[in-house]
Amino acid sequence: MNIRQTINRTYRHLVQLCALLFCAACVQPATLAPADSVTRHGPTTAVNTSAGVTITASTDMWSGDADITGVITPVKVTVTNASKRVLRIRYADLSLVSEQGVRYATLPPHGIEDEIDRPAKNIARTTIRESDFVAEGFRVAAHYRALYPNLTPDMTSRAFVDPSYHAFYYPLWQQAGDDLPTLTMLRQVLPEGVLDPGGTLDGFLYFEYVGNEPGGTAMHFRVDLVDADTGQMFATLHIPFVVTPYAVIVPRGTNGNGDIPDFHAR
Repeated sequence: MNIRQTINRTYRHLVQLCALLFCAACVQPATLAPADSVTRHGPTTAVNTSAGVTITASTDMWSGDADITGVITPVKVTVTNASKRVLRIRYADLSLVSEQGVRYATLPPHGIEDEIDRPAKNIARTTIRESDFVAEGFRVAAHYRALYPNLTPDMTSRAFVDPSYHAFYYPLWQQAGDDLPTLTMLRQVLPEGVLDPGGTLDGFLYFEYVGNEPGGTAMHFRVDLVDADTGQMFATLHIPFVVTPYAVIVPRGTNGNGDIPDFHAR
C-alpha cells in the first residue's frame, strides 16, 4: 500500500468517525411519553381530572431555546378549574416523581425575598409585558406584581409564594446554564397565583432534568390540589409518563467530560 492509499484510507476513517459523532450528537435528549394507562390527546399529550380540576400535560411543545431540553425538562401544562374552589397555583405543589420515589421539582424562574414589599426578580431583569401563556380567571401572586404589570395581583395571603422553596431551588438554574432561564422561558412560564372557579391557566413548567433516569422508568406528574382560601389540599392528581431513552454528547450545560449535570436536590 503506497502513501497515497494510506492517506485516503485514514481520511475515510476520520470521515466515518466524524459522521458517527455528529449523528450521536443529533439524538434528542430524554423526554417523557404518556403511559398506556392515561388518556391521551396525541402521542405526547396526556390529561387527567380530579375533584373538578382538569390538567393537560404535553412534553413536546417546547419550540423556544431547543437546547435547554438537555438540562431541563419543559412540560406545557393547561389547568382548567371546574371546581367550586379557588385553586392555589404554587410550584411546590407541582412535581415529577419517579417509580422509586425520586422527586424532580419545578424550578422557580424568579427569585423572591421573604417580604411582600420586595417583589420578585429574575435573571433577565425585565418585566414580562408580552407573555405567551394563557390566563383567564387568574390572579398572579403578589410577589410577582412588578414582573407582570398586565396581570391582576392577588394581595391576600392565600396567593403568597413559599420563600424557602424559591431559596432552595432558584439557585439550581446556575448549574443548568449561566444564561438560564432565558427571556423566552420567562415569557412562557406558568406563574404562581390563584385560579378562580371556571378559570384556565396555560404555560410551561421547567422541571429538573429527568434524563438521567433509565429509559422506560415510570414517572408521574403529581399535582397537589390546594384550596387557596383554606390552605387545605382537597385532592391529588396524577398523570403517568414513561422516560424515553436518550443519547446526547456534550449538550450546553454539561461539563467537559460530556456528563449531563445531576442537579436534583436529594
